[in-house]
Amino acid sequence: RFLQSVHAFTAQLKGTDAYWNDVRRHAQAAVSHNIIEGRGLPSFFITSSCAEFHHPALSRLVAEAVAEELVSQGRCTNSREVQSQSEFDRMNSDSKYRRKQILRHPHITCRFFELRTEQYIQNVLGPVWGVRDYFVRYEFAEGRGQIHFHGIFWRGDRRPHGLFQEANADRPTFERD
Repeated sequence: RFLQSVHAFTAQLKGTDAYWNDVRRHAQAAVSHNIIEGRGLPSFFITSSCAEFHHPALSRLVAEAVAEELVSQGRCTNSREVQSQSEFDRMNSDSKYRRKQILRHPHITCRFFELRTEQYIQNVLGPVWGVRDYFVRYEFAEGRGQIHFHGIFWRGDRRPHGLFQEANADRPTFERD
């Protein structure tokens, strides 16, 4: 009983063996559920990262947060809007400053990426690739960026293979001599 409670606790700590076992069990449950429901095995797998140091919309959000901090702490006399524009301009002209501010605000980056991922699934993977169900797991990798995801996706027509080859079927092929 004690070991079960330890396992339940450590499963909440990202990076532990118990955590990764829990992730594996959730992914297996998603696959099993889709097989039982008649959707079969996943159609494809995607990994995507945020590229947070190169995203103007994210820089704008972080600049607004920095401006709010400065104004609320009385460290500047500008209005929040003027300070936000000033921070945004500085972030665009100074990559080290942009990186520092983005790293100071990981909560903004994570929420931004989560919303962008949801939009990508709903507006691209759904209509273009026919995705009807998916399992996505977010992870964090220090040094390579703050957040990325791995996902398995099921198409509504259950076609798992040949999608990219079919999309490129009309393109000319080049043979080696």
